[in-house]
Amino acid sequence: MGVIEANNLTKYYGRVRGVENLSFSVNEGEIFGFLGPNGAGKTTAIRLMLDFIRPQRGDIRVFGLDAHRNSSAIHRYIGYVSSEPFLYPFMKGLALISWLKTFRRQNCDLPLGRLCEILQFNPNHFIKNYSSGNRKKLALIQAMMHRPRLLILDEPTNGLDPIIKQGFYAILRSLKRSGTTIFFSSHDLTEVQKVCDRVAIIKDGRIVAVEEVASLIHKNNLLVEVTFNQMPDEMMLAGLKVVEKNGQTVKLQVGRGEINAVLTRLNQYQITDITISESTLEDIFLTWYQ
Repeated sequence: MGVIEANNLTKYYGRVRGVENLSFSVNEGEIFGFLGPNGAGKTTAIRLMLDFIRPQRGDIRVFGLDAHRNSSAIHRYIGYVSSEPFLYPFMKGLALISWLKTFRRQNCDLPLGRLCEILQFNPNHFIKNYSSGNRKKLALIQAMMHRPRLLILDEPTNGLDPIIKQGFYAILRSLKRSGTTIFFSSHDLTEVQKVCDRVAIIKDGRIVAVEEVASLIHKNNLLVEVTFNQMPDEMMLAGLKVVEKNGQTVKLQVGRGEINAVLTRLNQYQITDITISESTLEDIFLTWYQ
């Protein structure tokens, strides 16, 4: 049994779809990416997981326990960062961290000084004076300091600059090595590819794919970018995986075994430029949203 087991979760807000028949599992000790654009249902799934809201149908178990009936017991072993964390504005960062430590039964033994150094965070200022990026750093520190068994992150890098992101990814990998399972919700395709072992792609409240990141890329492992002298009609592109069109340029995903046939087909038209490269997770993701 996985650390998280979701079965046919369905949640509507009145007539507005949150998630529908959502099923997935997260294995112990992995970094599991939950990938989709804003409005796809990522935050709804997390709120169901944490028992902040209740589903109309389906159930979710965490550590083998029912997420609703055993929510208090589950929360003791979780670290959580929301996409827009609320922090007490008239406390200093260090005071908030010290206060939150008193609620924890576990040792908060991740070195605070080292976390602050990596994230370039000064905890000695009032929270009301922090930028949005520094408030996000404080939220991350409070979620990670007790080495949770499960770390749930909802868009955790919003507001962080690229250098800080690299340090944060290193912290996640360290936590993973020490046994923490990480649920990483994001619309940032690049970072999911960098840090996650597996990824679920969610579209319109439904899971459309669950794959190991390496396997997902390998299955669609060539990207052909073609610039035509004159854009051919739609019939020429029929049956091809079109990732993107921009003016006279078309990006296609092509399996290695299909490349010769595709190039022969393209050779019927006047081409001004062509490149062939490995697909990224972003290229693959875009095919689900065409």
